[in-house]
Amino acid sequence: MSMMLNFYEAAWANARELAMAGRNKNALAGLEPILGAADAPNHLKLLAYRLASRIEAQRECYRASRKHLYAAAKLDPSNAEIHFEIGTAFELDPYGCDTRAARRFQRAVKLDVTNDHYRAHLGRSLVRINRVRAGLRYLRAFATIENLEVLEVVVDGLNDAGRTNLAEVLVRQARFLNKNNAKLRDLAGSVRFTASLRLQKRSSQPPRNAPVSLPFLRVAGTVRHDGRSTPRPHFGRLRAFRG
Repeated sequence: MSMMLNFYEAAWANARELAMAGRNKNALAGLEPILGAADAPNHLKLLAYRLASRIEAQRECYRASRKHLYAAAKLDPSNAEIHFEIGTAFELDPYGCDTRAARRFQRAVKLDVTNDHYRAHLGRSLVRINRVRAGLRYLRAFATIENLEVLEVVVDGLNDAGRTNLAEVLVRQARFLNKNNAKLRDLAGSVRFTASLRLQKRSSQPPRNAPVSLPFLRVAGTVRHDGRSTPRPHFGRLRAFRG
């Protein structure tokens, strides 16, 4: 038994070193002796599944990443970070599902209610599935945000919910503490751009009871004359429900 344990520990150490060196394909191959063994220790299997999931996520193989995370969640169901990573894998996947992402973020928040990352992602995901009021309860709970990653998620969700004024306040507070931060300057510009688009859209709409006249359209070859679509802070997805 000790020989097998040493073998699995050596396999894990080797795979981890390969991953740290950026040799992801070799690292995945190095994890196979652990992932494919029924008698491998659970703590090493858990580490192997989580490393494999992160490698697959880096390769943008999100379905494969979730498969490893599901296995990890069975070994450690009370681990909030695993549920958060499953939600992120759904969120980043062009073929993912915002509803399933929100469910996993909810589990993560339930297991670790103090984690700002989990609460910010949950708020934004609820807005994205049109549960705006529920999402805003999480997003508006942030009075000040020092972590830039959390701030970006919160601002993104507030922009989606049409609360650009609050998003601008949070960015302004963060810039006061970090005046020369280039990312914050870009984030402030993004908020202003989103606000101006919303204002432009509202001002261009005719009164509700005003008569509407339809212009004559002329087909000009293959040139399109339709209006541009409104930009969204996050990319569109195909809404396919995959595992």
